[in-house]
Amino acid sequence: MSMLVPIGEFSLMTNLSGKALRIDHDHGLLGLAEVDERNGYRYYDTVRVGTAQMIRRFPDLGTGVPQVKEVLVAPDLERAAMPC
Repeated sequence: MSMLVPIGEFSLMTNLSGKALRIDHDHGLLGLAEVDERNGYRYYDTVRVGTAQMIRRFPDLGTGVPQVKEVLVAPDLERAAMPC
């Protein structure tokens, strides 16, 4: 079930800090669902929790942003150019 949650709650769900979520967004890795125009608060769709958790693991593998983007847009893991 999909629902929008504020960045703080999404941070708790994904074990990513708010700063990390903002950086991932700036790099085009994890899009926002919505920004409240009145207060600038960021809201994320809970369907992206799995993607965010996957992004969280890439730095441990020594994977850079360009490679992470390749994996995220690949139609399946066999076509993803992941380093071994």
